[in-house]
Amino acid sequence: MYILIVLGVIAVIMGVSLFLAPAFFAGISWRVFVKWKSYGAEEPSDEYILGCKVGGVVGVIGGIIMILLPFSSFLD
Repeated sequence: MYILIVLGVIAVIMGVSLFLAPAFFAGISWRVFVKWKSYGAEEPSDEYILGCKVGGVVGVIGGIIMILLPFSSFLD
């Protein structure tokens, strides 16, 4: 029960930080996972940054669900 709450809080924090600072986090993940696939690009595209923002929103929603799940009657 408590692990869901802790993981939910972590997911919300990561999602909010990814949504609010996408250039920082998208730049790091882009350099590690995608830059080697690109020939001439030196920074992530606007679509990649938008995708990271959407991922942040999904992370926040998932985190909120994980936080609220132990308090619902669904697990009973």
